[in-house]
Amino acid sequence: MGKQKIVGKRWMSALLALILTVTLLPAPSAAADDSLNVENAIQNPGFETPPIRTTSSQMPQENVQDWETTAKEGMIEFGGNWNGHTAPHYSTSRDKNNAEGYQFAELNADEESTLYQNVTTVGGNVYEWGLQHRGRIGVDKMALIIGPKQETAPSKPRKNGRDQYMQLTDWVQANQAALGFTIPDDGCSQRLTVYSKPFGENGAFLGGSGSESPFSTKISNIYTERWDVWIIATDNQRWVGYGIKDNAYQGDKGVGGGLSYECSYLVPDGQTQTTFAFCSYSSTAPAGSLVPKTFGNLIDDLQFSLYHTVTISATPGSSKITASTEINGKTQELDFSQNGGSIVVRNDNDLTLTVWENKNALKNGLDTEFAGALVIGPNGSKFYPVGEPENMWTKVETEDQHGQKHYGFTLNVSDPVSIRLIFVQSPAVTYFANGGTYEAESGNTSGVVSFKETADGSGVHKRDSYTSHAATGQDGWQFDGWLSVQDNLLLPEKHTVSYNYDSANPAFTFKIDGENDATISHGGVTLVAQWSYRQCAQVQLRGEDGKFADNDKAGTVTITSAAETNDAAVANSSGECYAKTGAAVTATATANDGYYFLGWAVKGADEDEYVSTQTTYTYRVSGQETRTVYARFAKKYAVTYEWANPQWTLAEGDQPARPTGNFVLRGDSYAISTMYSTGEHPSTIQDTVDGVPGHWVFNGWKDQNTPDGNYLTGSILNVNRDYVLVGYWTWVPNSAYRLSYSGGDNTTCWIPTETSEVPNSSSHYQNANVTVADALTTSRNKVMLSDTLQLEGTWEFTGWKRSDTGKIASAEQNITMPGHDLTLTAQWEFTPKTYTVQYDLAGVEGTAPEGHTTFEYSRYTNGKTGVVAKAGIPFGADITLKNFEGTPPENTYFAGWSLTNTSGMTEDEKEKVPTQGAGAVVDSDMLEVTDDDKEVTLYAVYRSIDKITVEFNVNDPNMGSVSVKSGVFTVAGDSVTGNDLTSVATANPGYHFTEWTVEMVPDSINASFGPLTKASLTIASSNFEAADAENRFVFEAQFVPNSFTVKFDKDAGDATGTMNDQPFTFSAASEEESLYLNPNQFQCPGYAFKGWSEYPAVERSQDSRTYPDRFKFAAVHTYQGKLIKHGDTVTLYAVWEERPDITIRYEAFGPGMVTLNKNDAQASKVVQETGNPETGTFVGATAAPTEDWEFDGWYLNTTKVGNALKFEPKPNTDGLYQAATYVASFVQKKYQVTFDANAADATGEMEPQTFIHGEGEALTANAFVRPGYSFLGWATTEGGPVTYNNQQVVNIVENTKLYAVWQQESVTLFYDTADATMGTVSPESEPVKAVTTETASGATAAAKSGYRFIGWYSETDDKLSDSASFAPRKPEDRIWKTAHYIAHFERVGDPKPIDPVKPGGDDSKDSYYFAIEKIDAQDSHALNGATFALYQYSSNGKTVNRTTAKTSRNGSESGIALFSVDSITGNGGDWYYVEVTAPEGYVLDSTEHKITKNDFYTSQSAAIRKAETVRNYRSSTPNVLNDTDHFAYVIGYKDGLVKPYGLITRAETTTIFFRLLKDSVRDGNLLTSNTYTDVPDNYWANTAISTMTGLGFVQGRSTTTFDPQSPITRAQFAAICARFDTGTSSGTQTFSDISGHWAEKYIQRAAELGWIKGFEDGTFRPDTYITRAQAMTMINRVLNRIPEEESDLLTGMNVWPDCNPGDWFYLAVQEATNSHDFKHKAGNYEIWTGMNKNPDWTRYEN
Repeated sequence: MGKQKIVGKRWMSALLALILTVTLLPAPSAAADDSLNVENAIQNPGFETPPIRTTSSQMPQENVQDWETTAKEGMIEFGGNWNGHTAPHYSTSRDKNNAEGYQFAELNADEESTLYQNVTTVGGNVYEWGLQHRGRIGVDKMALIIGPKQETAPSKPRKNGRDQYMQLTDWVQANQAALGFTIPDDGCSQRLTVYSKPFGENGAFLGGSGSESPFSTKISNIYTERWDVWIIATDNQRWVGYGIKDNAYQGDKGVGGGLSYECSYLVPDGQTQTTFAFCSYSSTAPAGSLVPKTFGNLIDDLQFSLYHTVTISATPGSSKITASTEINGKTQELDFSQNGGSIVVRNDNDLTLTVWENKNALKNGLDTEFAGALVIGPNGSKFYPVGEPENMWTKVETEDQHGQKHYGFTLNVSDPVSIRLIFVQSPAVTYFANGGTYEAESGNTSGVVSFKETADGSGVHKRDSYTSHAATGQDGWQFDGWLSVQDNLLLPEKHTVSYNYDSANPAFTFKIDGENDATISHGGVTLVAQWSYRQCAQVQLRGEDGKFADNDKAGTVTITSAAETNDAAVANSSGECYAKTGAAVTATATANDGYYFLGWAVKGADEDEYVSTQTTYTYRVSGQETRTVYARFAKKYAVTYEWANPQWTLAEGDQPARPTGNFVLRGDSYAISTMYSTGEHPSTIQDTVDGVPGHWVFNGWKDQNTPDGNYLTGSILNVNRDYVLVGYWTWVPNSAYRLSYSGGDNTTCWIPTETSEVPNSSSHYQNANVTVADALTTSRNKVMLSDTLQLEGTWEFTGWKRSDTGKIASAEQNITMPGHDLTLTAQWEFTPKTYTVQYDLAGVEGTAPEGHTTFEYSRYTNGKTGVVAKAGIPFGADITLKNFEGTPPENTYFAGWSLTNTSGMTEDEKEKVPTQGAGAVVDSDMLEVTDDDKEVTLYAVYRSIDKITVEFNVNDPNMGSVSVKSGVFTVAGDSVTGNDLTSVATANPGYHFTEWTVEMVPDSINASFGPLTKASLTIASSNFEAADAENRFVFEAQFVPNSFTVKFDKDAGDATGTMNDQPFTFSAASEEESLYLNPNQFQCPGYAFKGWSEYPAVERSQDSRTYPDRFKFAAVHTYQGKLIKHGDTVTLYAVWEERPDITIRYEAFGPGMVTLNKNDAQASKVVQETGNPETGTFVGATAAPTEDWEFDGWYLNTTKVGNALKFEPKPNTDGLYQAATYVASFVQKKYQVTFDANAADATGEMEPQTFIHGEGEALTANAFVRPGYSFLGWATTEGGPVTYNNQQVVNIVENTKLYAVWQQESVTLFYDTADATMGTVSPESEPVKAVTTETASGATAAAKSGYRFIGWYSETDDKLSDSASFAPRKPEDRIWKTAHYIAHFERVGDPKPIDPVKPGGDDSKDSYYFAIEKIDAQDSHALNGATFALYQYSSNGKTVNRTTAKTSRNGSESGIALFSVDSITGNGGDWYYVEVTAPEGYVLDSTEHKITKNDFYTSQSAAIRKAETVRNYRSSTPNVLNDTDHFAYVIGYKDGLVKPYGLITRAETTTIFFRLLKDSVRDGNLLTSNTYTDVPDNYWANTAISTMTGLGFVQGRSTTTFDPQSPITRAQFAAICARFDTGTSSGTQTFSDISGHWAEKYIQRAAELGWIKGFEDGTFRPDTYITRAQAMTMINRVLNRIPEEESDLLTGMNVWPDCNPGDWFYLAVQEATNSHDFKHKAGNYEIWTGMNKNPDWTRYEN
């Protein structure tokens, strides 16, 4: 290559920026995925794992690597030819060969299901699939479905149900005509794209109203999951390849060009997991099969491979370009002629280009030269000059006959790339327009500016300079400059080029702006036009006709390119930017109010194609691509539901729930709610109208705009406005008698454990003609007769048994409704599958045992009917194999019974045959029985008898002999037999016997022998096992001399001590002690005695024998390799080993240091000292704790060895120091807080509380009580101010005494008038101090004109004073309490007594009073806000004298509705009252109550005192909480306590409410990530906190902090409760201390609903921490989970040592910690009816 020279500096920075833009293409954006270098994304593609070692096998899916199934039984079936046997799947096939390998898979495994695998893929790339398929019996069809892995795995609701993929296949089959989709009878269909809702549990789908189809051909906000579907049909005669396994796969149009269908799948951006699924479309089954779709569809040899598109182009100068790559082991070669083209290359494969250079390509007299290849990829571009690097190029230097040379260029392809082949013309500058056009000079459109000298008659001429201009691109192209690829130099559109005609150094000079220049030293230069391409984003709105048109009202879009620095985001209805090839472009859409974003689309060949449903879409510019992406929006309309207000008398809380509305997109269909037609909600409502009980029946929904129109069902088509759907109900009086159904009576008859849904009960008049329900069905095929016996077979429904006559009614039979309730009970019959067993002696004479043909069913049926006693042995029952009574062939034995006849087999083959011995218990599985009524034959198996050889020998014949030399035992199966062998060892004179030794040849660990110390040795067959067969056992008698002497030698010069010679003399009376060496008496300083050697140290070798101290030397018979003779003397030499130095370490555990006990020692966390354990000196160490910590002691491991700071180690009893690590332990200082009531009249006790230094802890809740005083907090000094609040978290740093601080309570005394129309009192109230005020000022009563004062009365109606001026006395306990004193008046001249009484029917008074008291049914607190009506019925039945009143505070009483009437006898009939509206959050009591004249009073106060009481029950719990299942939501601690007085953290509270959500709410909104830095993904409560935050029920301290471990306050807890309610607070202030508090509205709302309560002093104490008991009590109120008394609970429940009957919280804690069934009882309480297992919440916890 030539060299380049750049002259000038002013434009260099700009030029450099342009060069970087061209040569350094951007890396992939965050939305793009990296390439994945895999040949096949599918794992276990040939189903070779696990090997089945048979021709067919069904296995649990956990045993099958990588593959999963939706089958309820969880089985996957493999087949294959094995061990010379042909797979049964090939029984009707001509070609019985496997497709690939040894195994294949068959769909369904006796249960129709889906076989699938989730594979790892790279988003934004194309994958191509291949497989081999064949039918099993005839032509089988299957669906191949590829799409995104679902968050909820596919599943079936029951065994015979349909999973989501099967439902998709059914939908395609049912709608193929409408889809324009052809199902082939042979071969593969075209690809069909289907969209679905996301998968739910049990075969369900999520989203939408639930009544519309789960599938669509178009993407939408509901149909978000895209699936590509192919239907493949193949007969059973041979395997057929499809996709890239098809021989037609390599066509002349590139990869897949020869196929009639596309076998590619485009993985959406960001999709890293893709599902590859198969399910049966149809299959051919054996004649008479009951389950035809569980046979057929064999698959094998799967492939799912990543491919890349490579685009090839060339500048002028080539005559031909070819490309070749290998696909599936075959080379594909394409001829691109001169113009280039594209080819698809498998990931990580090589692509080879062959380029022909044409010297006369342009016929302009210039030389043509091929310069190299420019490769442009997603991570940049690189130019490869010819020959560099050498391993990528193949060059043919010689020219062919046409003057051409060709070059080979090989590139490994791992990304989509463009390859541009660069040619140069010499001497010339070639302006290659690169897809555009360029006219160099007038008429010169080739782009070649020649500098070749020309000659004419006047001489030779050199060309002048040439000035360039920009190339002209296509619409949407932006010109960026001219690039010299060879020199990596970008030139602006306008420059001037001149040529140096020096033949020795030709060069071109390019001038820019007439000043700067660049010199390129080549004979020719090719400049390639550089382009950026316009990328547009456009807003479109779907019209009523379903078509899209540009519209800027729906939303806004922006589009930017990551590769450009000058691209601006355009935030309006459309936008554009320019981007280079390979650059990442990001388009973002934002919907305006009232509109919904559908997705991004591009213009397809037939219709618009959606590329993403995400608001942000990122793609890469491919080739010279201008693109417009369309942000598709649709108008949103609301659909809501209302009731038509029938004339029901139901309270608002009893009215049926209205369906939740939704938004609908214009032009879409809306499926009308079926919640009252599918059984999701009852379509009848019990009510009483005009005294007649009955029920309302739901008729249906009507459009509010057309109330006279028909009822609406199905869907509203083409929605183009908001809809209000109104529900109508019809009144039906109660039917006379009820017809009920039961799924079966398990007490008298066996019934299946799972059946189809039992029909609902219905009501019918007597003598009505009623059609009995259809037969029940069941998917079960088993019956459990006992804990250990489960039979397999078939259930059959036999009819309905009447509860009155016992007769059986058949399904759908017409019967006459009797004059009483009737129950029909399903009758069932179970027929077991059975088999029989016979015995065969396998050719041996004798009588075979009787077979097994009957089973005693009565042992298990317990008198219950329903099980057919079918002949044979039922599947699931055991049989005991019978004894063998024949005679085995010679030299063999009976080895057991087998399913295989071993006659004619070799012994090795017989060994491999599994057997079961007589007496073995087997079942149908062990006998490999799968077919009903099968006859099984068990064959006797005989195996050869083996031998064991035994030999007896001596260690030295000179010392003794043995009596028996050898013998044998025989082995038959597991049995060893033979006569006992006894050999006696006899010693020669001067020697004696010591023991037998045994050698096993080969080594064996199975033989067992007793003690071998007696001269007489007996070996029996029981000493051996069958595994010892063919082994040899050699027993050797050991003899030693009777007498010899041992001398002892120190063998060390500095050793001390003496040892006498030791004689060893054998006699029968020798003491055991005399057989051992005397203990060592020698010592050597610094050395340890290691034993005795036969040689001194200077002669000792590694193999020299040594003996430990006190060795049994009398048994030794050799010394220094020679036998010890009778009377010999031997010398033993002491063996010494120098003691190694030891190290003693001293460590500080905790804040503190340790220092060695010596001068100038430095303190450290670890110190140590080293020395000889016997002669060394060890000084020890001293511990020193840091401030606020204290020394706990010195420890060796876990044992405390010292309490003093200074520690010195001690030697052991042998005088040796031991290597050890001594740890000085330091602990935080502990302080004690004591509590002082600080008042003599205070009562109660409080235990001292311990605090650890530096650790915050909440102070114990105050337990002192002082009458007349409120507790304010704690002071640190007697008489001091409040330092700490009650239960405040504090850090204590010293022993502290806290003094209670009290504040005298201020009490209000109220002075009321019983009737303000008769008189007044003044003042109406006065404040007094509860303790210190001795005398109250009192009040004065003044009667109005016409009335007189009659006395002051207490709240209990006791008369206190006759004087109008009244001052109350202080109570006996000397503590003032809030009280009401009431002045009574009467009319002057009234003959009635002073004390008001009932009027007794006297109608002469002006006013009569009647009062109603409204209270909560659970805790009897007063309820304001209820409206009551008081009225009379006239003689003709009309309502008269009707008046209403609301419950409110009346005098000193709350919850009072007070009525005043002028007459109680006029206008006829009786008086009644009824509740018209209930307090918010309560159920209306619609009962009409009758009263008499005697219930009226002439005194308001008397009427209030004698008020009628009406109780209200709270309304249902918030609809997101589960009040149906009363499971345990508090589990308790590992120590067995529930800790009711303990505090509860924010994380624990959130987790409790998370558990209490309805399953659909919890799982439908499940989140596992959040913005809190203190709640990481692995935090135990992360899922609960993330989900509850997302739902808005809990909030963090800030957007980044949740503070999960902090205790929760009463205010925070009340806020969480209130957020579950959709209502708002009335604003009435309930508590005295919440005004202005952040949680005021939440506290008030929760109080109004009765969920929380305050304290007796009228406060709520919002910032006080809540205890666990208080939390459980509040939660139970929210859920209406309230047992009334201990008898409402059950035995067997969880109980807690710290929660006992009598504790105020006992019932609340038991309710919260036990899972149970329940029923309601009066007062909105509950009674437990059964205990349940606690839910497993660990699946939501980390």
